[in-house]
Amino acid sequence: MVARGVLVTEGSFQSGSLITARLALEAGREVLAVPGPITSKGSEGTNALIADGARLVRGVEDVLDELGIARPVESAPDSGPRNEPLDDASARLLAALPLDTALSLDELAGLSGLATGALLARLVALEARGLIHPLAGGLWLRRPP
Repeated sequence: MVARGVLVTEGSFQSGSLITARLALEAGREVLAVPGPITSKGSEGTNALIADGARLVRGVEDVLDELGIARPVESAPDSGPRNEPLDDASARLLAALPLDTALSLDELAGLSGLATGALLARLVALEARGLIHPLAGGLWLRRPP
């Protein structure tokens, strides 16, 4: 499978994230970036990417729109995607994310035992279901039930 784009959530000017973004551009792929605080070294790269024309990502909707992926249909509160059973890896990830503390991708990878690709896919799926949401700086927070 060929990636349609690259989402950069954190990275300094000398980070591998920016190298990956450059290679994605050279390969004709979309580059999306999550903005971060201007005082954070970890946000220098993502903020520079946005200034240079990368798509600013505020949430899963921006990623879905940019890649032309249909959004899940809203349903009644007592039915639909939010209440469907989670697969084991998604349940493990959700259990690892506390309600009151935002965690980074590295922290979530360590707590859940998921590889980065699987972790990112599940984060987007959990966000689409309304169970978690991203914060600036590549952090993720669990929504209250």
